Amino acid sequence: DDGNGGGSGTGGTSGTEEDDGNGGGSGTGGTGESEGNGDTGEIGKGEVNAKTDIKNAMIEAIPAQTYCAGKIEPAVKISYNKKELVQNQDYKLNYKNNINAGKALVTVTGIGDYQGEKQVSFVINPFDMSKMSKILKGKDGNIYRAVYKNKAIKIKTAFRIASEHNGEAVYLEPKEGKDYSYSYKDNKKIGTAGIIFKFTGNYTGTLIKNFQIVPPSTKILKVKKQEKGIWLKWKKVNSCDRYEIYRATSKNGKYKKITTVKGRTKCSYTDKKAKKGKKYYYKIKACKKVKGKLYKSDYSNVKKGYR
Repeated sequence: DDGNGGGSGTGGTSGTEEDDGNGGGSGTGGTGESEGNGDTGEIGKGEVNAKTDIKNAMIEAIPAQTYCAGKIEPAVKISYNKKELVQNQDYKLNYKNNINAGKALVTVTGIGDYQGEKQVSFVINPFDMSKMSKILKGKDGNIYRAVYKNKAIKIKTAFRIASEHNGEAVYLEPKEGKDYSYSYKDNKKIGTAGIIFKFTGNYTGTLIKNFQIVPPSTKILKVKKQEKGIWLKWKKVNSCDRYEIYRATSKNGKYKKITTVKGRTKCSYTDKKAKKGKKYYYKIKACKKVKGKLYKSDYSNVKKGYR
């Protein structure tokens, strides 16, 4: 009956099994058990599985990078509630505009327990060319030497700069017209000249590379045996002011400077120290002193002489 149904929980349970009338007497008790055990548990589970929006994560500022002619993909440090997130587990990255100098973008997309997107940027600075060597080098690794020709000297140049990208060696090759323009200074006379490079775009800075303009070589015309020694005669070089004479005891041996003949028109010399009965080899450099520095031509031809 209704009195028994309302009087006990057991009766309520039996009422649910037997008929609607008795079940109503213990309905409140049944509902209480369901909310306390079943529904509350499901709500808690839903909260644990809820994904965190990646926009709420903290992303450290990405340091400025330097142009390297390749895709630049710096590491990104991301944390949420002081926990460092793991790339490809909690998020993935997509880079954009990350080759040339300027502003690059990174899109962070949440995965796993995270969702949503967040975009951050970083700067790619141009490669600073002003820190490069101030010497224009020739194929031998020494300062480039151009021969004076009584007119402005112009040199074809090219850049190939060793660098590193993602742990691998790369070479930067700025191009004339696109990455730099240039002009000359002091390139019309013997001495130290320079090429002034001005860089733009993916490169920056102004660079002056120095090179030398030296007198043209002379030519030994005659070598004769004389009573006083071995006589040499050579071709005059109008742009020099002196000549250095070198001597060796074999054609491919070590040449040593034996004297300097001053004056561009003095084009002969007698080697009085040459020993009788011996063979010698000679070569000459045309030279000019400019602002206290001596600029020397390449060696002349080699001539043999006997005493």
